[in-house]
Amino acid sequence: MTHGLGRWRPLAGLAQDLRLGARLLRRNWAFTLFSMLSLALGIGATSAVFSLFHAIVLRVLPVHDVERLVVLSFTLSGGRPNSNLPYPHFERMRRDNRTLDGLFAWTAIPRVSVGFGGRSEPASAAGLSGDYYGTLGLKPGCRGPHPSPCRPSGP
Repeated sequence: MTHGLGRWRPLAGLAQDLRLGARLLRRNWAFTLFSMLSLALGIGATSAVFSLFHAIVLRVLPVHDVERLVVLSFTLSGGRPNSNLPYPHFERMRRDNRTLDGLFAWTAIPRVSVGFGGRSEPASAAGLSGDYYGTLGLKPGCRGPHPSPCRPSGP
């Protein structure tokens, strides 16, 4: 049957295998239906998970010149990086900055209580320096801190 095909011989074998597979799938339609549904659900679930992952993790930040953002940190003993700079160090870096277009500080506040209508709910927050939004080229979506540089609280 494949005599004289020369270099097309592997494709002739593939075509024969596909015909055999189609005959077997037609003969056992319940298995075929189950297989097709399983594949459809698997592909759909994978697409949904990747879409969610892309929206949360891989999405580009909506800031001006995102490729130019840098994080400043220092190294602790043992070689571990730490980006929690004391605020006076940040103030000095901002005052003496001659290289960067802008400099801002932020810190995570893991547990705060937000109240509305007599009810209080736990939430996460961030402490931001006054030039956070301007440096990123963003406009706050609600009333935010005064745009002047933040001053540390306390004595």
